[in-house]
Amino acid sequence: MFLSEPLNFKELIFINSFTVDAIREFVTFTVSFLELKYKINNTRACKIIDYLEKNEYISGYEGANPRKVLLTKEGLEKLKKTWI
Repeated sequence: MFLSEPLNFKELIFINSFTVDAIREFVTFTVSFLELKYKINNTRACKIIDYLEKNEYISGYEGANPRKVLLTKEGLEKLKKTWI
């Protein structure tokens, strides 16, 4: 289930930069990882996770397991071109 509140501009910018960092550094991550690393609250972290899942950048919910990053380096390069 996705949160009903739309993402604001700051959150979209954060997602774009986060996606780049995640692909470069991490294979998996969790909501709590977002909260701790980027010092954001749970609601914002959940909205970001929902957005990334909806756009197939990360895997879906699998219980207590961390989510997998699905975006490949090639896909990331293509995505970065659309951000410019």
